[in-house]
Amino acid sequence: MNFFWILLFGSFVAITEQPIDLVTGANNVPLGAPISAITHGASLFVDITSKIPKDEVTIELSRKWVEKNVPPGCLKAVLRGENAVVVPLEFNGALSFEPGKVFLILASAGGMPVRQDFKSLSLTSCVPLSRVVVYWQNYQK
Repeated sequence: MNFFWILLFGSFVAITEQPIDLVTGANNVPLGAPISAITHGASLFVDITSKIPKDEVTIELSRKWVEKNVPPGCLKAVLRGENAVVVPLEFNGALSFEPGKVFLILASAGGMPVRQDFKSLSLTSCVPLSRVVVYWQNYQK
């Protein structure tokens, strides 16, 4: 049954419709509408393609660039929901690639609670990251 729900409703949606700049430290990321997870594997994807030098947007060179510039644990997120639910997510070195795109993946160590509306998102970074787009993977409207 879960697979059926993911096929029908699971998706990859931009949280930030326009690129944003993340400063070193805490950054509030406004949510246009609450987000929720269909499965425990929901996660945040941060598109850092604009940070990667144009001649390094290959999987191997991008991976090396990220290892050098954005170490695991450098980017963290906190989603806050109803009833004081707080879920931390963290970048642990996981990346995703699409042709010409590089994403950092932030996941929850304990898995995402399902059918919980999250109304606020905070991202904390140890390095400034300009012109990034934040996505929610596996969401439900």
